[in-house]
Amino acid sequence: MLFETLASPINRAAARGERAWPTPGVPEPGRGEPVGAPTSEETDALTGLCNRQGLARRLAGRLEAARRTGEAGAVIFCDLAAHGAIVERFGAAAGEAALRVAGEAIARAARGIDAVGRIEGGSFAVLLGRVAADQALAIAARISTEVRSRRLAWGDFVLPVAVSIGITTFTGAEEAEALLACGGRAARAPATA
Repeated sequence: MLFETLASPINRAAARGERAWPTPGVPEPGRGEPVGAPTSEETDALTGLCNRQGLARRLAGRLEAARRTGEAGAVIFCDLAAHGAIVERFGAAAGEAALRVAGEAIARAARGIDAVGRIEGGSFAVLLGRVAADQALAIAARISTEVRSRRLAWGDFVLPVAVSIGITTFTGAEEAEALLACGGRAARAPATA
């Protein structure tokens, strides 16, 4: 697994930039099959992304496909840094706004065939099917760049939005819920040199 704590430089233009989110159910050109839109019981009400139940279902499908085809995949785990501190200092509404900003940035950086969702609290996951480890690292770098470009304007303050990232690969032998549980803890672990 790779762990990295990301700091965010100020870039208001990128934070206001308009780029269409990947549309669920529609693949990006040359990217393969779509992930499908989450159902209402699989949607995180705060971010509009998949919730843990939706991620677990999609991951189980990706694991089954990996068992059948032998093609590996990966999961990128992102944990919103300083989420607790934002809530403590600025209140729950600011914490929720930070979650929405982070979720939007992560989804924007993901491929159209990837499932993106919030596991719990400030923890997000991106499910990558049919991807080699070096490709997963490149996607994680794209997520890092996108998240670092974001800021949350809250009252008189401009707050950086940063995430810790963990990556794990899968071959199909793993269980979806166990993988999500381990990965969420890994993204929250202290960075190692």
